[in-house]
Amino acid sequence: MDGGSVKETPAQRALAEHANSLMADYRQRLLPVQQRMIEATKTMGLEGSSTREAATGRAAADVEGRFGQAEQKLQSGLASGGAGVGSSKGKLALGGLSLDKAAAKGQSVSISDQAVTNAYMQGLSNIAALGRGERAQVNTGLAAQADMSAQQAAQDASLSLSSRMGNAQLAGQAVGLGFSKAMTPSGEAKPPAGINGGSYLPNSLRGQANY
Repeated sequence: MDGGSVKETPAQRALAEHANSLMADYRQRLLPVQQRMIEATKTMGLEGSSTREAATGRAAADVEGRFGQAEQKLQSGLASGGAGVGSSKGKLALGGLSLDKAAAKGQSVSISDQAVTNAYMQGLSNIAALGRGERAQVNTGLAAQADMSAQQAAQDASLSLSSRMGNAQLAGQAVGLGFSKAMTPSGEAKPPAGINGGSYLPNSLRGQANY
């Protein structure tokens, strides 16, 4: 025996070399990726982060764009119905549309901001999973929320326009502008079904008085 020492077998040496190679690869290739992921996740969760600003800004822009189109259609409907935008009927209709837009924007921005928080929490979960050697889940929450935000903005603007034209007794004009009208059995136009006697409100004002 050589002083009582135990020599490594060729298989043991090969296993040790493989382990060292894996560790070197991890430090060179994977560790920097994980560090960037950690920093990006931490930054995303901060109040006023660029991710939050982008998400909420996109949500607000969706609402502004859709309600801008609705306002143009409402003005056209008022003009076709013989009511100018400066008339009391026109001011009431346009003012109501503006209130709906503000409510829809507030709701959409709030939901988008929460989506960033949810993505941040999922990112922390992914980091913890990587630390345990587990597979991280793909986070598609922000992309899905962006699509939902655009769809909700279009729906809110469409329903608001139909409601405001109905309130201004211009529901017949909505058909020519690409919007359908709901009819009562008597043939009178009515706004989309909702609370407060059928008047429409965006999600954020459900349960509050309409105008």
